[in-house]
Amino acid sequence: MAGNVKIGDTPIPEGVILLPVEKVSETVSLSPKSQLAGIRFQPAIGYGLIGHFRLTKTLPGPLKQALDSFNETTTPGALNEQIGVSQRHVERLFKHWMEMTPKQYQRILRVKRAIDYIREHSRANLAEVAHQFGFSDQAHMTREFRAIARITPGKV
Repeated sequence: MAGNVKIGDTPIPEGVILLPVEKVSETVSLSPKSQLAGIRFQPAIGYGLIGHFRLTKTLPGPLKQALDSFNETTTPGALNEQIGVSQRHVERLFKHWMEMTPKQYQRILRVKRAIDYIREHSRANLAEVAHQFGFSDQAHMTREFRAIARITPGKV
């Protein structure tokens, strides 16, 4: 990376950096002639690969199972039944490895999947999309899009 690079309002130093998990989208700003190269990992994968710059850390089995089985409508109670550990243990794993709660992860996942769907189906009825992806209504979907992706469904 060379030149002035900002993520949101935060200047990013030159060199190799590892950024924490973010729960909302940020704008990346590059000054003229800036260069930036990066690798984006799904939550927890970066830590699992290079946690504390050692390759010895891997995702615990129950967290991997939770991530694999999570969807928009899975409740934490149903999740712990599917993977055979307590709800509190799942919450601790999420907090330690992903720096967020299972509910926050679920919100991000729901918004991401809705965005992907809207991009593929540009003429989709947004009220129907909201219902399809588990939002209570179109206004709820719009609030979640703004809070997490910092866009509205109409701008996707």
